[in-house]
Amino acid sequence: MRSFLSLGLQSVFLALAISVGQPAAILHADEGTTPPDPYAHCPQDHPFRRGNDRALLARGFNLPNWDPLYSGFKPDDALLSALKQQGLQHIRLPVDGENLISAYHDADHRRAYLDQLDETVTRLVGLGFAVSVDMHPAGRFQKLHSMAPKRAFGQLQEAWQHVVERGRDWPREQVYFELLNEPTPPQNVWWPQAQKLVSWLNDVDKGRRLVVGPAVFQRHEPLVESPPLKGDTIIYAIHFYDPFLFTHQAMTWDEGSLMSRLKQLPFPGSIDHPAVQEQIRQFSAAGETDAVEEIRNAYETPWDAVRIRDELSATATWARQHRVAVIINEFGVLDFDVDRFARTDWLRAVREAAESHCLGWAHWDFSDGFAMVNPETTLPDPYVLEALTAPSTSAKP
Repeated sequence: MRSFLSLGLQSVFLALAISVGQPAAILHADEGTTPPDPYAHCPQDHPFRRGNDRALLARGFNLPNWDPLYSGFKPDDALLSALKQQGLQHIRLPVDGENLISAYHDADHRRAYLDQLDETVTRLVGLGFAVSVDMHPAGRFQKLHSMAPKRAFGQLQEAWQHVVERGRDWPREQVYFELLNEPTPPQNVWWPQAQKLVSWLNDVDKGRRLVVGPAVFQRHEPLVESPPLKGDTIIYAIHFYDPFLFTHQAMTWDEGSLMSRLKQLPFPGSIDHPAVQEQIRQFSAAGETDAVEEIRNAYETPWDAVRIRDELSATATWARQHRVAVIINEFGVLDFDVDRFARTDWLRAVREAAESHCLGWAHWDFSDGFAMVNPETTLPDPYVLEALTAPSTSAKP
């Protein structure tokens, strides 16, 4: 059934694209009807329930493609509108903060970057999306933040000052500011900095909704071990890529590493799965005992949809206890050397677990390694879109 449905969706996409000459939305079976609210089981006042004040933020995707220096595929309004029609109503917009910091670029460069950011945010807001402007600086800032946190914090505040000044007319109910992607200092250094930044933004841009994630690659463990910050309308954000060996297998940016040489690891999967055993056999034959140990550790406890839901339960409990909203604003699987259905089974499992726990989500990324859109056809991957938008069949916790 799964294979038949996915192929059918692919055919619909291709037929519609040919007939109208532009990307078209996959239509749900009950065309013309409003699909069920995946957050209807959450408390009546939960911000992600349909009709509530932050419902647009609940389901979406990342769009690094907007950046002026990005040379790959950039989607048109027709494609973005088609995705929004499928319920993906939030776009996380990664902003390379180094382009806004005087230590790295001159005033003309900063102004040009802000011009493009302003144009992009205005465009997406005009299409009806909620937009989170995600401060996502590159390696130089990250290294500085690790080695000299106070100095880096000054640079971070400078970048936000530019965004605040340029974005004063951006609607506060639609445009969110995410303080910093994957902070590199330890949580006990970053969390006080985050509090300081929240307080400052609350003062200089009153009413602006803020998104804040913890340190340590924005994993859930540091968040649930920390108190919530004090401030107005804060949404908390985590990233989820477990098991990492599965989601990042065949990665291309760390040549020679174990991750770059893994392939076809499964989900669901356990240590006894034939694909796991095959990888163990190959690395054992090559005498790579460390690699074998990593694979065994990753799959010793089986990974399936139930385990993913259990892994996220502590975050859901923390959110309920503190009466705050949490979003998983990065999750995805590299599409380089992975079984198609293993990939989409994992995406569906994370998405359904998030919704069952009343957590929002945003897929990473758009049309690059973790793609949900094929940059060559400019069409969404029907398998990925089905995993992200098909009605959930899992029971609520």
